[in-house]
Amino acid sequence: MIFGDVFNPYFIGLLDEPKKKEKLILISDLIEYMAAMDEYFQETVATTILERLSDIPEKYLAFRDLAEKNTLKLMNDQDGIS
Repeated sequence: MIFGDVFNPYFIGLLDEPKKKEKLILISDLIEYMAAMDEYFQETVATTILERLSDIPEKYLAFRDLAEKNTLKLMNDQDGIS
């Protein structure tokens, strides 16, 4: 619930603020850390964070530029890209 109710709105709001790039990089690092962990954490990233973000295509694409290897893999899996 914390990701859906607190983290996501904060994260999505930051994507509108280019001056907050340092915070977005930290968030990207956190998401990457979680995406590199076990299935439980990967599922949290995929369903709670990335799925919500994909509802807003321009923000999803903006985050894709910051995403790292494991996060991009989850994003590609979600998009159906091999």
